[in-house]
Amino acid sequence: MKYRTLKHSFICLVVLFILLSGRLNMVYAIDETFPVADIEDSFSEVIFGDVLYDFSCYRSLLLDTVEYQGMYLPVHADNYQEAVDYLSQGFSSPLAEAIATCYFTDSTPPGYFQIRPMDSIPILTPGDRSRTWIYLQTNSDAQVYCTFNDCYEPGDRYLYSLSLKKFNSRWIIHSINLYQL
Repeated sequence: MKYRTLKHSFICLVVLFILLSGRLNMVYAIDETFPVADIEDSFSEVIFGDVLYDFSCYRSLLLDTVEYQGMYLPVHADNYQEAVDYLSQGFSSPLAEAIATCYFTDSTPPGYFQIRPMDSIPILTPGDRSRTWIYLQTNSDAQVYCTFNDCYEPGDRYLYSLSLKKFNSRWIIHSINLYQL
């Protein structure tokens, strides 16, 4: 019985090591730039263009504001549901809800839907293309990776991982992960 438990533990450790070493190799193999032609250029550029559009929705919701009595009120949404609907142009519904919950609040005095002042997630722009790698998993699933240097403070380095789903012929962001390297 001890031999069987020891053998089982050893097998679990080997499998865990293989899984972790593959994950670590992926992270440590990342250079300053990713190849632009990671999948067929036409697919890659369509996906990257959709991601840029997705982030433009996020950016405009947070930055297109009116200042009123020290509050910043978004011009594209007067309440939580309108913010979720606006973000849903580029993000899955659960992610749009999470973003709206994080960045927006009803104010005191009541009746004003405002932006909470805080750091934002990185926003991909056309200038980030040379540091972006796109992996098409299926016809409706893709993964986008991008490295950011000096993101929140000088000298920091992050790997941005976006999971995308194709929805109504567009690629929308389904999940976001940010890993400090």
